[in-house]
Amino acid sequence: MFRRTQSLSTVCSAGTCWLRASGDLAQFGLPIHNNRAPNQSLHPITIQLRLKSSAVFQDRESTVRIRSVLQEYEAQLKPTPVGASTPAHAAHGKAEWKVYGDGTRQCKVWISRLNLPEGAVLQLAVNGQPIDRMVVRQGAARYKRESERGEVVPVVELNQVLQVCYVGQVILEGEFYLE
Repeated sequence: MFRRTQSLSTVCSAGTCWLRASGDLAQFGLPIHNNRAPNQSLHPITIQLRLKSSAVFQDRESTVRIRSVLQEYEAQLKPTPVGASTPAHAAHGKAEWKVYGDGTRQCKVWISRLNLPEGAVLQLAVNGQPIDRMVVRQGAARYKRESERGEVVPVVELNQVLQVCYVGQVILEGEFYLE
C-alpha cells in the first residue's frame, strides 16, 4: 500500500515482477515466459493505471492489490502505569487505521511481548468505548478488520486514544497521530 503523496518502487522474487507508484499513477510489470522456447529472453509487459480507488493484479501464484490511501493514522501502544505493574509490563504494540480511495476502511493492531496466559482475552477500546476483542497466542495478539470483507471497522479520529484492557484494567494505550 502507498499514500498518494509518496512513491513506491519494489521488485518481486528475483526480478519476476515490479511495481512503481508515484502520486496517483501506478505501473506494474511482469515478464512474459515463452513456454515453447524457454531459453529465449523474457519480454516484459507493463500495465499503467491512474489510481482513483483500487486495482488488483492476479496470477496463479500471487495477488497484488493496489489501493490509494486517503487517510491514515497510527498509534504506538505503550504500557500504562497499571500495565507496568502487570505481567504485561514489557508489552508494546502498534495500531494502524486507514481509509482508502474506494471508501473502505481497515484497522490493524499488533501487540508483542505479552507475558499473559495463552488464550487470554484483551479488550480494545477507543477513548474508553469498547470496539472489539483480541486473543493472546504465543505471547502476541493480532487484530485486523476490513470493511471491504464486510467486517465492522471502528471509526477513528486524530488524537483519539486506543486502549488495550486485560481483566478490566488498561494495560497499554496510544494516541492516534497522522502517519
